[in-house]
This record gives sequence, structure tokens and C-alpha cells, in this order.
Amino acid sequence: MRSSKFVRAVLLGAVMLGVGSRSEAAVLQLQDSVTGTPGSVVDFFGTLTNDGIGTLFVSGDSVTASPQLTVDDSPFLLNVPPSIAQGATVGPVLMLRVNISPAAVPGTTYSGTLTALGGSFQGAVGVLDDETFEVIVRSSTAPVPEPATLLLAVIGAAATVLRRRR
Repeated sequence: MRSSKFVRAVLLGAVMLGVGSRSEAAVLQLQDSVTGTPGSVVDFFGTLTNDGIGTLFVSGDSVTASPQLTVDDSPFLLNVPPSIAQGATVGPVLMLRVNISPAAVPGTTYSGTLTALGGSFQGAVGVLDDETFEVIVRSSTAPVPEPATLLLAVIGAAATVLRRRR
């Protein structure tokens, strides 16, 4: 009997602190994917909605990403307020700024995850919600036509001019 009271107290404490639990009261949404070139910077915009009962307190965020991406998450803390009223949505606002490595391979998709942290009271650090983001890397150079293709285009244009004169 004594041990079951202890277990209940530990579980209640974990729930109150938001440790290891996900609050279904928050919905984080980011753009599905953004396209960029090696060495460039891309921005992700998103929203955070409080679908729960009462005020939602946001204490921070956590980001994981592919090694080819360097993520600046300071826009999240600058643009998302520390508390969100019941039923309110913040955004769309800039949430992440992602630097694509110059060594990133064109034609490759790299991904990461943004996790919003907080809870039902100030200082809570539970997982509110998380969202995956993708960066699609494209080639940074424009295709250059081959000399033979350019020569054929010039010959075709010249033939059209000559034909109109006759």
C-alpha cells in the first residue's frame, strides 16, 4: 500500500512537470519543405496554436538536424510569446533560419525536427509538440546550353529571317 502511494506521487509529479509527456494542447506547424542551394540560407515560417484549456506557457525549443544543416532557432524565441491564450494561434512567424552547408549534395533532401517546450505553468519544460522540416538542395548553377545547341538555334533564326525576305 505504501509503495503504491509513492508510485502515484512520482507519476503525479512527472505529469505536473511535463516530464516525458506530450501536451496535446499545442499544435506546432511548419512549412513542409523549403528549397535552397549549397551555401545559402533558408527560412521556415510556422504557427503555434493553443488547443488546450487555459493559458499555454512556452519556455523554449529544441532542434535536431542533419549534419549538412546549421539551424538558428533564435527566431522561435523572438517571435513566439512566452504565453498563448486558450484557442489562440501565433503566426505564421519566422521560426527557424537554416544554413545549408556548401558541401551539401544537390538533389538531396535533408531534414530536422523543431520541438516546442513548455506547459501549463511558467517554467514548465515538457514537450508541447514537434514538427519535422525538410530542406531540398538544388544545384546553384543555371544550365548552360551546349555550343552545338546554340549553333542550331542561330542557324534556325537565320533561316527564318532569310525565308521572310523572299
